[in-house]
Formats: sequence, C-alpha cells, structure tokens
Amino acid sequence: MTGLVVLQIVTSWTQTAILSILGFGLLALVTASALSFVFRQYTTRQLPAGAGMLLGVSFIAVWLAVDSALTGTLVGDTGLAHYGTGAFLLGTFVVSAGAAEFGRRIGDRIGCDVFDITHLDAQTDAVDLLQSARLVVELRAPTQIADADGYLSADDDLKAELAGRRFRFPRRLDVEDLETRFETRIQQDFDLDYVDVSLAEDGTVERVSVGVKPSGLRLAAAEHGRCRRPRDAAP
Repeated sequence: MTGLVVLQIVTSWTQTAILSILGFGLLALVTASALSFVFRQYTTRQLPAGAGMLLGVSFIAVWLAVDSALTGTLVGDTGLAHYGTGAFLLGTFVVSAGAAEFGRRIGDRIGCDVFDITHLDAQTDAVDLLQSARLVVELRAPTQIADADGYLSADDDLKAELAGRRFRFPRRLDVEDLETRFETRIQQDFDLDYVDVSLAEDGTVERVSVGVKPSGLRLAAAEHGRCRRPRDAAP
C-alpha cells in the first residue's frame, strides 16, 4: 500500500515536471520566433543562432528566478535544493534551448515570407554562380572611407572593417537605385547614422563617406573642448 502511494506521488510529480518543461519550451520557442521575426524585419538579416538561443533561455531563466523567489519552489512542494529540482532545471534549459533555436528559424522564415526578403550568403557557390551568369553585380568599398560633413567621424576600426568589403546586388538596378541600396546596406550592417555613396556611370565605387550623429555626451564633450582654454593662456 505504501509503495503504491509513493508511486502515485512520484508519477504526479513527474507529470507536473514534464508538462512544465514542455510549457517552458513552448514559451522559449514563441519568444525566439518573435525576436527573430522583428530582427529580420528591421535589419533584413538573420538573427544569429547563439543570440536566439541565449535570449530564449534567458527569458525562461528570469521566469524561474522570479517564481522561485515568490514561492520557494519550482515543482510542487519540492525544495530548491532537492535533486529533483536540479533535474527539472536541467531538462527545462535543454528543452528550452532546442525550442529557442527551432523558434529562431521559424521566425526568420516567416519574416522572409512576410517582408519578401531573399537571403543569400555572399560567399556561397550559389551567389558565385549568379554572378557568373551576370545576374548580380559586385561592388567593393574603397580602401579609404571618408568622413561625412556635418557628422562625427565613425570609429576607425569600423571604417577599417568596411574598407575593401564586397557587396552584391541585383544587376537590374540602375546607378541611382544601386547607390540607394548600397547606402542602406552599409547603414544597416554597420549601424551608421549617415552614409553617402558615389558611383561612376559604369558602376565603379568612387567614394564612400560615413558619419554618426553626436549623442548628448559626445556633443557636450565637443562643446567643452571648443570652449575650454589652456591654463597658461592669457585671459
């Protein structure tokens, strides 16, 4: 009789734990899907795999931390220091990580379908094949990136990363549309406030200038630098 009662208790706890693990997995999937969808919408790029998994699991971790702080337990009346709670947490994070990665892919696919975005890796054989068939045109940023007038200079490491980088676009675009697409691509990929691209009639990149808007701290520092006089200067 005692053994039957213990079996019933264990079975009830196991069922509760499994349902909770599946519920948290579903929550991580939805969270990662939504984040991936929004990321694809605003950047036209795919959310990195590690980021999607980290964000999904982090959301679950915060949920569990708040729940344990409020109730002192996670599953039934099992204490936080019990081995059963440890097994529950391990199962929750493993399932949530896998679900978050799956959700990241779902959200990205939905984002591509909704916003009509076609993703091609610039280094893949497929894109090389498209270029060889004259379906895409390749633009290379100049080795010297200029500073835009009226904006603060971008970080030197960022300009060094941009210098000489290759970008590929559909060949059907005219020069004006190509300049616009090129500027938007650089602006999104490097998180810049201003980009100006000059192309020759044959599509050769003549000049790329970039800049960032002064934030409150940067603007204050710039004003302070202009107004401050040297200590040894005459009054």
